[in-house]
Amino acid sequence: MKYCKLVHSAIIGLSLLLFSGFTYPHHSIHNNHRLDPTIPVNITGGQVSGTYSQHHDVAIYKGIPYAKSPTGTLRWQDPQNVEPWQGVLKANNWGKSPIQNDPAPFEEWSQEFVNADTGLSEDALNLNIWAKTDRNKHKPVIVYVYGGGFNSGGSSCPVYDGENIAKQGAIFVSFNYRVGTMGFLAHPELTKEAKNGTSGNYGLMDQVKALQWVKQNIHQFGGNPNNVTLMGQSAGAESINDLMISPKAKGLFNKAAVLSINYYQRKLPSLAQKEAEGAKAFAGKSLSQMRQLPAQDVLNAKYKGRPNIDGKVVPGNYIDAVKKGNSMDIPVLAGYTQDDIEGELLSTDNLTKASYEKQVREKTGSYAEQFLKLYPATDSNVTKVANKLNVDDLLVKQNELARIRNKNYRSRTYNYLFSHVMPGPESDKWGAFHTSDVPYFLNNFSDLRKDYWTNKDFYLGQTMSRYLVNFAYTGQPNSFGVPAWPANRGNYEYMDLDSHSKMTRLSPAKIKLFQQLHNY
Repeated sequence: MKYCKLVHSAIIGLSLLLFSGFTYPHHSIHNNHRLDPTIPVNITGGQVSGTYSQHHDVAIYKGIPYAKSPTGTLRWQDPQNVEPWQGVLKANNWGKSPIQNDPAPFEEWSQEFVNADTGLSEDALNLNIWAKTDRNKHKPVIVYVYGGGFNSGGSSCPVYDGENIAKQGAIFVSFNYRVGTMGFLAHPELTKEAKNGTSGNYGLMDQVKALQWVKQNIHQFGGNPNNVTLMGQSAGAESINDLMISPKAKGLFNKAAVLSINYYQRKLPSLAQKEAEGAKAFAGKSLSQMRQLPAQDVLNAKYKGRPNIDGKVVPGNYIDAVKKGNSMDIPVLAGYTQDDIEGELLSTDNLTKASYEKQVREKTGSYAEQFLKLYPATDSNVTKVANKLNVDDLLVKQNELARIRNKNYRSRTYNYLFSHVMPGPESDKWGAFHTSDVPYFLNNFSDLRKDYWTNKDFYLGQTMSRYLVNFAYTGQPNSFGVPAWPANRGNYEYMDLDSHSKMTRLSPAKIKLFQQLHNY
Protein backbone atom coordinates (compact mmCIF):
# COMPACT_ATOMS: atom_id res chain seq x y z
CA MET A 1 0.00 0.00 0.00
CA LYS A 2 1.25 3.48 -0.77
CA TYR A 3 2.06 5.83 2.05
CA CYS A 4 0.77 9.31 1.77
CA LYS A 5 2.58 12.60 1.45
CA LEU A 6 2.36 15.03 4.30
CA VAL A 7 0.61 18.32 3.79
CA HIS A 8 1.54 20.32 6.84
CA SER A 9 4.81 21.66 8.26
CA ALA A 10 5.26 23.14 11.73
CA ILE A 11 6.26 26.76 12.29
CA ILE A 12 8.21 26.82 15.51
CA GLY A 13 10.55 29.78 15.02
CA LEU A 14 10.54 31.00 18.58
CA SER A 15 11.52 27.62 19.99
CA LEU A 16 14.35 27.31 17.49
CA LEU A 17 15.68 30.72 18.53
CA LEU A 18 15.49 29.69 22.15
CA PHE A 19 17.25 26.43 21.45
CA SER A 20 20.01 27.91 19.32
CA GLY A 21 22.02 28.62 22.44
CA PHE A 22 22.12 25.00 23.57
CA THR A 23 25.60 23.46 23.46
CA TYR A 24 26.81 20.06 24.47
CA PRO A 25 30.59 19.84 24.94
CA HIS A 26 30.97 16.13 24.27
CA HIS A 27 30.76 14.14 21.04
CA SER A 28 30.53 17.27 18.92
CA ILE A 29 31.74 17.44 15.31
CA HIS A 30 33.95 20.47 14.82
CA ASN A 31 33.15 21.58 11.29
CA ASN A 32 30.83 24.03 9.59
CA HIS A 33 29.37 21.72 6.98
CA ARG A 34 25.66 21.28 6.53
CA LEU A 35 24.33 17.74 6.53
CA ASP A 36 24.12 16.56 2.91
CA PRO A 37 22.43 13.16 2.56
CA THR A 38 23.93 12.64 -0.89
CA ILE A 39 27.44 12.60 0.62
CA PRO A 40 28.12 9.16 2.16
CA VAL A 41 28.79 8.96 5.89
CA ASN A 42 30.60 6.21 7.76
CA ILE A 43 28.48 4.19 10.17
CA THR A 44 28.63 0.74 11.71
CA GLY A 45 28.79 -1.65 8.76
CA GLY A 46 29.93 0.72 6.04
CA GLN A 47 28.91 3.88 4.23
CA VAL A 48 25.38 5.15 3.73
CA SER A 49 23.67 7.93 1.78
CA GLY A 50 20.12 9.21 1.90
CA THR A 51 17.78 11.67 0.23
CA TYR A 52 16.55 15.22 0.74
CA SER A 53 13.03 16.18 1.75
CA GLN A 54 11.00 18.15 -0.77
CA HIS A 55 12.40 21.50 0.39
CA HIS A 56 15.95 20.21 1.02
CA ASP A 57 15.76 21.17 4.69
CA VAL A 58 15.67 17.62 6.07
CA ALA A 59 17.96 14.68 5.31
CA ILE A 60 16.12 11.35 5.22
CA TYR A 61 17.64 7.88 5.53
CA LYS A 62 15.43 4.79 5.38
CA GLY A 63 16.10 1.10 5.79
CA ILE A 64 19.56 1.22 7.40
CA PRO A 65 20.35 -2.24 8.85
CA TYR A 66 21.32 -2.06 12.52
CA ALA A 67 21.76 -5.81 13.13
CA LYS A 68 22.46 -9.00 11.25
CA SER A 69 19.50 -10.79 9.68
CA PRO A 70 17.95 -12.91 12.49
CA THR A 71 17.30 -15.90 10.25
CA GLY A 72 18.37 -19.54 10.14
CA THR A 73 20.25 -20.41 13.31
CA LEU A 74 19.82 -16.79 14.48
CA ARG A 75 16.02 -17.14 14.62
CA TRP A 76 15.15 -16.70 18.32
CA GLN A 77 18.51 -15.37 19.34
CA ASP A 78 19.58 -11.95 20.54
CA PRO A 79 20.39 -9.60 17.64
CA GLN A 80 23.95 -9.83 16.34
CA ASN A 81 26.22 -7.13 14.95
CA VAL A 82 25.32 -6.03 11.45
CA GLU A 83 27.25 -7.58 8.58
CA PRO A 84 29.51 -5.04 6.80
CA TRP A 85 28.61 -4.15 3.22
CA GLN A 86 30.67 -3.03 0.27
CA GLY A 87 30.26 0.34 -1.42
CA VAL A 88 27.65 2.92 -0.44
CA LEU A 89 24.29 1.73 0.86
CA LYS A 90 21.56 3.93 -0.63
CA ALA A 91 19.07 4.33 2.21
CA ASN A 92 16.37 5.78 -0.02
CA ASN A 93 13.45 3.41 0.66
CA TRP A 94 11.78 1.67 3.56
CA GLY A 95 13.28 -1.60 4.63
CA LYS A 96 11.10 -4.67 4.98
CA SER A 97 8.58 -4.79 7.84
CA PRO A 98 8.75 -7.60 10.41
CA ILE A 99 6.84 -10.84 9.85
CA GLN A 100 3.18 -10.48 10.90
CA ASN A 101 -0.28 -10.83 9.41
CA ASP A 102 -0.72 -8.69 6.30
CA PRO A 103 -1.21 -5.09 7.53
CA ALA A 104 -4.61 -3.64 6.71
CA PRO A 105 -6.84 -0.91 8.16
CA PHE A 106 -9.36 -2.00 10.80
CA GLU A 107 -11.82 -0.32 13.12
CA GLU A 108 -10.60 3.22 13.88
CA TRP A 109 -7.11 2.64 12.51
CA SER A 110 -7.30 3.87 8.94
CA GLN A 111 -4.65 3.67 6.22
CA GLU A 112 -2.22 6.16 7.77
CA PHE A 113 -1.95 3.96 10.89
CA VAL A 114 -0.91 0.88 8.89
CA ASN A 115 2.54 -0.19 7.64
CA ALA A 116 3.48 0.97 4.17
CA ASP A 117 3.68 -1.69 1.45
CA THR A 118 7.28 -2.67 2.24
CA GLY A 119 6.85 -6.42 2.16
CA LEU A 120 7.23 -8.65 5.21
CA SER A 121 10.43 -10.43 6.16
CA GLU A 122 12.39 -11.95 9.02
CA ASP A 123 15.22 -9.76 7.77
CA ALA A 124 13.67 -6.50 8.97
CA LEU A 125 16.01 -5.09 11.61
CA ASN A 126 16.42 -1.69 10.00
CA LEU A 127 16.01 1.91 11.07
CA ASN A 128 15.19 5.35 9.65
CA ILE A 129 16.53 8.83 10.37
CA TRP A 130 15.21 12.35 9.78
CA ALA A 131 17.68 15.17 10.51
CA LYS A 132 17.65 18.86 9.67
CA THR A 133 20.30 19.85 7.13
CA ASP A 134 21.73 22.70 9.18
CA ARG A 135 25.11 23.10 10.84
CA ASN A 136 23.95 22.26 14.36
CA LYS A 137 25.86 19.18 15.51
CA HIS A 138 24.29 18.87 18.96
CA LYS A 139 20.70 17.99 18.22
CA PRO A 140 18.62 16.02 20.73
CA VAL A 141 17.52 12.62 19.48
CA ILE A 142 14.01 11.13 19.68
CA VAL A 143 13.86 7.37 19.11
CA TYR A 144 10.36 6.04 18.43
CA VAL A 145 9.11 2.56 19.39
CA TYR A 146 5.89 1.56 17.60
CA GLY A 147 2.86 -0.14 19.08
CA GLY A 148 0.84 -3.08 17.82
CA GLY A 149 0.36 -5.25 20.86
CA PHE A 150 3.82 -6.82 20.30
CA ASN A 151 2.28 -8.85 17.47
CA SER A 152 2.09 -6.29 14.67
CA GLY A 153 3.34 -2.87 13.67
CA GLY A 154 6.34 -1.34 11.96
CA SER A 155 8.26 1.87 11.52
CA SER A 156 6.87 2.61 8.05
CA CYS A 157 3.39 3.67 9.23
CA PRO A 158 2.78 7.12 7.72
CA VAL A 159 1.83 8.58 11.12
CA TYR A 160 5.39 7.88 12.33
CA ASP A 161 7.04 10.10 9.72
CA GLY A 162 9.62 12.27 11.48
CA GLU A 163 10.15 15.09 8.99
CA ASN A 164 8.28 17.78 10.88
CA ILE A 165 10.03 16.93 14.15
CA ALA A 166 13.39 17.20 12.35
CA LYS A 167 12.42 20.66 11.07
CA GLN A 168 12.10 21.76 14.69
CA GLY A 169 15.68 20.79 15.48
CA ALA A 170 15.48 17.27 16.90
CA ILE A 171 16.68 14.15 15.09
CA PHE A 172 13.93 11.57 14.77
CA VAL A 173 14.77 7.86 14.57
CA SER A 174 12.37 4.96 14.06
CA PHE A 175 13.19 1.28 13.72
CA ASN A 176 11.73 -2.18 13.32
CA TYR A 177 11.89 -4.87 15.97
CA ARG A 178 10.71 -8.48 15.82
CA VAL A 179 7.06 -8.96 16.80
CA GLY A 180 4.80 -11.90 17.58
CA THR A 181 6.25 -15.38 17.84
CA MET A 182 9.42 -14.32 16.01
CA GLY A 183 10.12 -11.66 18.59
CA PHE A 184 8.85 -13.09 21.85
CA LEU A 185 8.82 -16.91 21.79
CA ALA A 186 9.89 -18.37 25.10
CA HIS A 187 10.59 -22.12 25.05
CA PRO A 188 12.42 -24.50 27.41
CA GLU A 189 14.87 -25.52 24.68
CA LEU A 190 15.61 -21.91 23.80
CA THR A 191 16.25 -21.14 27.47
CA LYS A 192 18.53 -24.16 27.75
CA GLU A 193 20.47 -23.12 24.65
CA ALA A 194 20.94 -19.48 25.68
CA LYS A 195 24.11 -18.48 27.49
CA ASN A 196 22.15 -16.24 29.83
CA GLY A 197 19.55 -18.91 30.62
CA THR A 198 16.54 -17.05 29.31
CA SER A 199 14.35 -16.77 26.23
CA GLY A 200 11.48 -14.81 24.74
CA ASN A 201 12.49 -11.16 24.93
CA TYR A 202 14.18 -10.94 21.52
CA GLY A 203 12.04 -7.99 20.40
CA LEU A 204 13.17 -6.01 23.45
CA MET A 205 16.78 -6.91 22.73
CA ASP A 206 16.26 -5.60 19.18
CA GLN A 207 15.23 -2.31 20.76
CA VAL A 208 18.37 -2.31 22.88
CA LYS A 209 20.45 -3.03 19.78
CA ALA A 210 18.85 -0.11 17.92
CA LEU A 211 19.58 2.19 20.87
CA GLN A 212 23.19 0.99 20.91
CA TRP A 213 23.39 1.82 17.19
CA VAL A 214 22.11 5.31 17.93
CA LYS A 215 24.67 5.72 20.71
CA GLN A 216 27.49 4.74 18.35
CA ASN A 217 26.40 6.46 15.13
CA ILE A 218 23.97 9.33 15.58
CA HIS A 219 26.74 11.95 15.87
CA GLN A 220 27.38 11.38 12.15
CA PHE A 221 23.96 12.90 11.48
CA GLY A 222 24.35 15.84 13.87
CA GLY A 223 22.84 14.16 16.91
CA ASN A 224 23.95 14.17 20.53
CA PRO A 225 24.30 10.53 21.66
CA ASN A 226 24.05 11.67 25.28
CA ASN A 227 20.66 13.34 24.81
CA VAL A 228 18.27 10.60 23.70
CA THR A 229 14.53 10.54 24.37
CA LEU A 230 12.88 7.15 23.97
CA MET A 231 9.29 7.64 22.80
CA GLY A 232 6.74 4.86 22.42
CA GLN A 233 3.02 4.31 22.14
CA SER A 234 0.96 1.33 23.34
CA ALA A 235 3.26 -1.73 23.12
CA GLY A 236 6.04 0.74 22.45
CA ALA A 237 5.23 2.46 25.75
CA GLU A 238 5.20 -0.88 27.58
CA SER A 239 8.60 -1.55 26.01
CA ILE A 240 9.91 1.68 27.53
CA ASN A 241 8.59 0.67 30.95
CA ASP A 242 10.48 -2.61 30.59
CA LEU A 243 13.68 -0.93 29.38
CA MET A 244 13.58 1.65 32.17
CA ILE A 245 14.19 -1.20 34.63
CA SER A 246 16.41 -3.35 32.38
CA PRO A 247 20.17 -3.50 33.00
CA LYS A 248 20.55 -4.06 29.25
CA ALA A 249 19.38 -0.51 28.46
CA LYS A 250 21.39 1.35 31.08
CA GLY A 251 22.89 4.54 29.69
CA LEU A 252 21.15 4.30 26.31
CA PHE A 253 18.46 6.96 26.86
CA ASN A 254 17.86 9.68 29.40
CA LYS A 255 14.23 10.74 28.87
CA ALA A 256 11.03 8.80 28.19
CA ALA A 257 7.79 9.79 26.43
CA VAL A 258 5.25 7.09 27.27
CA LEU A 259 1.98 7.23 25.32
CA SER A 260 -1.12 5.21 26.29
CA ILE A 261 0.52 2.75 28.68
CA ASN A 262 2.17 3.72 31.95
CA TYR A 263 1.88 0.60 34.06
CA TYR A 264 0.63 0.60 37.59
CA GLN A 265 -1.31 -2.57 38.30
CA ARG A 266 -0.57 -4.72 35.26
CA LYS A 267 1.77 -7.67 35.72
CA LEU A 268 3.94 -9.36 33.11
CA PRO A 269 3.92 -13.16 32.73
CA SER A 270 6.87 -15.13 34.07
CA LEU A 271 9.42 -16.87 31.88
CA ALA A 272 8.03 -20.22 33.04
CA GLN A 273 4.51 -19.26 31.96
CA LYS A 274 5.63 -18.25 28.48
CA GLU A 275 7.91 -21.30 28.18
CA ALA A 276 4.89 -23.53 28.82
CA GLU A 277 2.92 -21.69 26.11
CA GLY A 278 5.82 -22.01 23.69
CA ALA A 279 6.29 -25.71 24.36
CA LYS A 280 2.59 -26.30 23.72
CA ALA A 281 2.60 -24.26 20.52
CA PHE A 282 5.49 -26.26 19.05
CA ALA A 283 4.85 -29.63 20.68
CA GLY A 284 6.70 -32.51 19.04
CA LYS A 285 9.25 -30.33 17.24
CA SER A 286 12.92 -29.99 18.02
CA LEU A 287 14.57 -26.59 18.11
CA SER A 288 16.29 -27.36 14.83
CA GLN A 289 12.97 -28.22 13.21
CA MET A 290 11.38 -25.05 14.61
CA ARG A 291 14.09 -22.93 13.03
CA GLN A 292 13.56 -24.61 9.67
CA LEU A 293 9.82 -23.92 9.62
CA PRO A 294 8.58 -21.46 7.00
CA ALA A 295 7.90 -18.07 8.52
CA GLN A 296 4.18 -18.42 7.82
CA ASP A 297 4.04 -21.63 9.85
CA VAL A 298 5.66 -19.83 12.78
CA LEU A 299 3.17 -17.01 12.37
CA ASN A 300 0.30 -19.51 12.44
CA ALA A 301 1.43 -21.07 15.72
CA LYS A 302 -0.95 -20.46 18.62
CA TYR A 303 1.33 -18.25 20.66
CA LYS A 304 0.85 -14.63 21.68
CA GLY A 305 4.03 -12.61 21.66
CA ARG A 306 4.70 -10.56 24.77
CA PRO A 307 7.68 -9.76 27.02
CA ASN A 308 8.23 -11.91 30.08
CA ILE A 309 10.00 -11.52 33.40
CA ASP A 310 13.19 -13.46 32.78
CA GLY A 311 15.38 -11.90 35.46
CA LYS A 312 17.93 -10.76 32.87
CA VAL A 313 16.33 -8.53 30.22
CA VAL A 314 13.24 -7.79 32.33
CA PRO A 315 14.06 -8.24 36.02
CA GLY A 316 10.52 -7.73 37.32
CA ASN A 317 7.35 -5.69 37.07
CA TYR A 318 7.80 -1.99 36.38
CA ILE A 319 5.78 -0.65 39.30
CA ASP A 320 7.60 -2.89 41.79
CA ALA A 321 10.96 -1.61 40.51
CA VAL A 322 9.78 2.00 40.73
CA LYS A 323 8.67 1.52 44.34
CA LYS A 324 12.08 0.07 45.23
CA GLY A 325 14.02 2.81 43.47
CA ASN A 326 15.27 0.39 40.80
CA SER A 327 14.05 2.26 37.72
CA MET A 328 15.96 4.84 35.67
CA ASP A 329 15.81 8.25 37.32
CA ILE A 330 14.88 10.15 34.15
CA PRO A 331 12.16 12.67 33.19
CA VAL A 332 8.94 11.06 31.96
CA LEU A 333 6.17 12.50 29.81
CA ALA A 334 3.16 10.18 29.97
CA GLY A 335 -0.53 10.12 29.20
CA TYR A 336 -3.61 8.64 27.61
CA THR A 337 -6.27 9.50 25.05
CA GLN A 338 -9.81 10.24 26.20
CA ASP A 339 -11.21 7.15 24.45
CA ASP A 340 -8.22 4.89 24.95
CA ILE A 341 -8.45 1.09 24.87
CA GLU A 342 -6.17 0.37 27.80
CA GLY A 343 -8.75 0.60 30.58
CA GLU A 344 -8.16 -1.91 33.33
CA LEU A 345 -11.47 -1.65 35.17
CA LEU A 346 -14.34 -2.27 32.73
CA SER A 347 -14.71 -4.14 29.46
CA THR A 348 -16.35 -1.97 26.81
CA ASP A 349 -17.27 -4.78 24.40
CA ASN A 350 -20.94 -4.91 23.36
CA LEU A 351 -22.08 -2.77 26.25
CA THR A 352 -25.65 -2.01 27.20
CA LYS A 353 -26.77 0.10 30.13
CA ALA A 354 -27.66 -3.06 32.03
CA SER A 355 -24.34 -4.83 31.36
CA TYR A 356 -22.42 -1.66 32.24
CA GLU A 357 -24.16 -1.35 35.58
CA LYS A 358 -23.60 -5.05 36.27
CA GLN A 359 -19.86 -4.67 35.60
CA VAL A 360 -19.61 -1.61 37.82
CA ARG A 361 -21.24 -3.49 40.68
CA GLU A 362 -18.95 -6.49 40.18
CA LYS A 363 -15.75 -4.45 39.93
CA THR A 364 -16.36 -1.74 42.53
CA GLY A 365 -18.36 -3.60 45.17
CA SER A 366 -19.62 -1.38 47.99
CA TYR A 367 -18.68 1.74 45.99
CA ALA A 368 -20.87 0.81 43.01
CA GLU A 369 -23.75 3.17 43.68
CA GLN A 370 -21.37 6.10 44.08
CA PHE A 371 -19.70 5.23 40.77
CA LEU A 372 -23.03 4.92 39.01
CA LYS A 373 -24.04 8.32 40.36
CA LEU A 374 -20.82 9.96 39.13
CA TYR A 375 -20.84 8.03 35.83
CA PRO A 376 -24.52 7.60 34.87
CA ALA A 377 -25.14 5.97 31.50
CA THR A 378 -27.91 5.50 28.97
CA ASP A 379 -28.04 2.92 26.20
CA SER A 380 -27.02 5.59 23.70
CA ASN A 381 -23.91 6.84 25.53
CA VAL A 382 -22.87 3.82 27.59
CA THR A 383 -19.64 3.11 25.73
CA LYS A 384 -18.40 6.68 26.10
CA VAL A 385 -19.32 6.71 29.79
CA ALA A 386 -17.50 3.41 30.37
CA ASN A 387 -14.48 4.76 28.52
CA LYS A 388 -14.56 7.88 30.67
CA LEU A 389 -14.66 5.80 33.84
CA ASN A 390 -11.77 3.66 32.60
CA VAL A 391 -9.64 6.63 31.61
CA ASP A 392 -10.29 8.45 34.89
CA ASP A 393 -9.19 5.26 36.64
CA LEU A 394 -5.99 5.31 34.55
CA LEU A 395 -5.41 8.99 35.33
CA VAL A 396 -5.67 8.22 39.04
CA LYS A 397 -3.20 5.36 38.69
CA GLN A 398 -0.94 7.58 36.61
CA ASN A 399 -1.02 10.17 39.39
CA GLU A 400 -0.17 7.51 41.96
CA LEU A 401 2.79 6.38 39.85
CA ALA A 402 3.99 10.00 39.57
CA ARG A 403 3.61 10.41 43.33
CA ILE A 404 5.80 7.36 43.92
CA ARG A 405 8.37 8.65 41.43
CA ASN A 406 8.35 12.04 43.17
CA LYS A 407 9.13 10.28 46.44
CA ASN A 408 11.91 8.02 45.13
CA TYR A 409 13.53 10.01 42.31
CA ARG A 410 14.77 13.50 41.52
CA SER A 411 13.43 13.59 37.94
CA ARG A 412 9.88 14.74 37.29
CA THR A 413 6.79 13.37 35.55
CA TYR A 414 4.57 15.33 33.13
CA ASN A 415 1.10 13.84 32.68
CA TYR A 416 -1.48 14.51 29.98
CA LEU A 417 -4.87 13.49 28.65
CA PHE A 418 -5.42 13.88 24.91
CA SER A 419 -9.12 14.83 24.62
CA HIS A 420 -9.12 16.25 21.08
CA VAL A 421 -11.12 14.26 18.54
CA MET A 422 -9.24 13.70 15.28
CA PRO A 423 -11.59 14.71 12.47
CA GLY A 424 -12.69 12.13 9.96
CA PRO A 425 -15.69 10.31 8.53
CA GLU A 426 -16.30 8.38 11.77
CA SER A 427 -14.96 10.81 14.35
CA ASP A 428 -18.17 10.76 16.40
CA LYS A 429 -17.97 6.98 16.63
CA TRP A 430 -14.33 6.65 17.68
CA GLY A 431 -13.66 9.86 19.60
CA ALA A 432 -10.11 10.51 20.83
CA PHE A 433 -9.05 6.96 20.03
CA HIS A 434 -5.95 4.96 20.94
CA THR A 435 -2.99 6.26 18.85
CA SER A 436 -4.76 9.44 17.72
CA ASP A 437 -2.38 11.57 19.81
CA VAL A 438 0.66 10.42 17.80
CA PRO A 439 0.05 12.56 14.65
CA TYR A 440 -0.27 15.63 16.87
CA PHE A 441 2.90 14.97 18.86
CA LEU A 442 4.73 14.52 15.54
CA ASN A 443 2.86 17.43 13.85
CA ASN A 444 2.14 15.05 11.01
CA PHE A 445 -1.19 15.43 9.19
CA SER A 446 -1.99 12.91 6.48
CA ASP A 447 -3.58 14.04 3.24
CA LEU A 448 -5.98 11.10 3.63
CA ARG A 449 -7.92 13.46 5.92
CA LYS A 450 -7.22 16.65 3.98
CA ASP A 451 -10.93 17.41 3.71
CA TYR A 452 -11.32 17.23 7.49
CA TRP A 453 -8.32 19.00 9.07
CA THR A 454 -8.96 22.47 10.47
CA ASN A 455 -6.77 25.19 11.91
CA LYS A 456 -7.55 23.77 15.36
CA ASP A 457 -5.75 20.57 14.39
CA PHE A 458 -2.75 22.41 12.99
CA TYR A 459 -2.51 24.64 16.05
CA LEU A 460 -2.67 21.64 18.39
CA GLY A 461 -0.03 19.85 16.32
CA GLN A 462 2.29 22.84 16.65
CA THR A 463 1.67 22.98 20.40
CA MET A 464 2.14 19.26 21.08
CA SER A 465 5.18 18.85 18.85
CA ARG A 466 6.76 21.85 20.55
CA TYR A 467 6.12 20.22 23.92
CA LEU A 468 7.84 17.07 22.64
CA VAL A 469 10.86 18.85 21.20
CA ASN A 470 11.18 21.01 24.33
CA PHE A 471 11.13 17.81 26.39
CA ALA A 472 13.81 16.26 24.17
CA TYR A 473 16.05 19.29 24.62
CA THR A 474 15.63 19.94 28.33
CA GLY A 475 13.65 17.18 30.05
CA GLN A 476 10.59 19.41 30.51
CA PRO A 477 7.96 20.47 27.93
CA ASN A 478 7.79 24.21 28.61
CA SER A 479 8.87 27.21 26.55
CA PHE A 480 7.44 30.58 25.56
CA GLY A 481 4.41 30.35 23.32
CA VAL A 482 2.76 27.24 24.78
CA PRO A 483 0.54 26.86 27.87
CA ALA A 484 2.55 26.17 31.03
CA TRP A 485 2.76 22.47 31.84
CA PRO A 486 3.99 21.94 35.41
CA ALA A 487 5.33 18.61 36.60
CA ASN A 488 2.97 16.32 38.46
CA ARG A 489 2.90 17.18 42.16
CA GLY A 490 0.72 14.29 43.23
CA ASN A 491 -2.37 16.49 43.12
CA TYR A 492 -4.19 14.76 40.22
CA GLU A 493 -3.46 17.55 37.76
CA TYR A 494 -2.71 16.82 34.12
CA MET A 495 -2.42 18.71 30.85
CA ASP A 496 -5.65 18.43 28.86
CA LEU A 497 -4.40 18.47 25.26
CA ASP A 498 -7.12 20.00 23.10
CA SER A 499 -7.50 23.03 20.85
CA HIS A 500 -7.27 25.10 24.05
CA SER A 501 -4.81 23.04 26.09
CA LYS A 502 -4.83 23.70 29.82
CA MET A 503 -4.03 22.08 33.14
CA THR A 504 -7.02 20.15 34.51
CA ARG A 505 -7.80 18.18 37.63
CA LEU A 506 -10.26 15.40 38.39
CA SER A 507 -13.14 16.43 40.63
CA PRO A 508 -12.58 15.93 44.38
CA ALA A 509 -15.50 13.49 44.51
CA LYS A 510 -13.97 11.27 41.82
CA ILE A 511 -10.51 11.45 43.36
CA LYS A 512 -11.83 10.39 46.75
CA LEU A 513 -13.86 7.54 45.28
CA PHE A 514 -10.96 6.08 43.27
CA GLN A 515 -8.64 6.46 46.25
CA GLN A 516 -11.07 4.46 48.36
CA LEU A 517 -11.47 1.82 45.66
CA HIS A 518 -7.71 1.30 45.25
CA ASN A 519 -6.78 1.98 48.86
CA TYR A 520 -4.37 4.79 47.94
